Amino acid sequence: MNLPNQFENPYHSKVAALDNIYVTHQSLVEAINGITECISWSRHSLEPKGALLTGMGGAGKTTICQFILKRYPPVMVSTDDAHINTVPAFYTSVPSPCGIKALASSMLDELGDPSPGIGSASAMTKRLCKLLVECRTRVIILDELHHLLRTKGKVQGKAEEVCDWLKSLMNKAKVMICLVGTPSCESILQCGDGQMSRRFSHRHHLRDLSCGTSDHPGELAGFLQHLAAQYSLSLGSIAMPDFGSHKLVEQVWAATSGRPSFITLLLQKAVLSALNGQRTSITVGDLAAAFDSGVTIDVAQSTKNPFEMLNYELKDSVLSKLRVQK
Repeated sequence: MNLPNQFENPYHSKVAALDNIYVTHQSLVEAINGITECISWSRHSLEPKGALLTGMGGAGKTTICQFILKRYPPVMVSTDDAHINTVPAFYTSVPSPCGIKALASSMLDELGDPSPGIGSASAMTKRLCKLLVECRTRVIILDELHHLLRTKGKVQGKAEEVCDWLKSLMNKAKVMICLVGTPSCESILQCGDGQMSRRFSHRHHLRDLSCGTSDHPGELAGFLQHLAAQYSLSLGSIAMPDFGSHKLVEQVWAATSGRPSFITLLLQKAVLSALNGQRTSITVGDLAAAFDSGVTIDVAQSTKNPFEMLNYELKDSVLSKLRVQK
């Protein structure tokens, strides 16, 4: 059903454009550089290297995956005999429940196999290796690794079987694999005879952005200031909050736990609140309204709105958690 035009918010497209703005931070840059180095090294190594990227939800794992895919885009290569559509990098997720056939089918589908789910595990693996070579694939990004953890919890042998298959795929197709998941997924690399741990020795963890102190600001303060500056450029005449204020940085940390994806959600919701109110500046009240909308409820350090807390409440009930985490 098509809704009448009056139900369309004219500011949604303006706020949606902010999704194209990315602000980096130290652990994100280190992970991108490390994974890129691993891809290059694998190309010249007798044995392809494996990488593991971990982080909590909203830490920036998807941003890194998208960056790697853009760095290695599909290209057409012409030879004397044919034109080849190469796929230097592709992304897929570990299916749930996970088995060799389900995982092979998912990869075959990404490479354009016309019948990705047809055949025995052995036949599908043979087709996959052939396609990986033909498509000149250099890296497979394998996300949602926690699905394999679930398999391990139910059937230990099944998880080890999948891990062995991944090692074999790396050897046969000479392709680098980057595993992506939450920090708990690192335990998967300990299964079997320890070869997974050795093959995936390049590990990168995305930290939550630290709050720091007024005397020694953490990464969060700089991230917020750079993000606000980029948003101001994109929005034109809209003034952003003063994130030079350490109290405001503390409030944002309390609302988001320092997770970049949730920080951008909170800020974009605040921008929309100001635009809807026909105002030209984002206020603490807009941030409070954004928090009340529930966009960061899954990661917030308090059920009470941190943008409405008194100073002593903020320090006693929220910032005490920072001291525990140090």
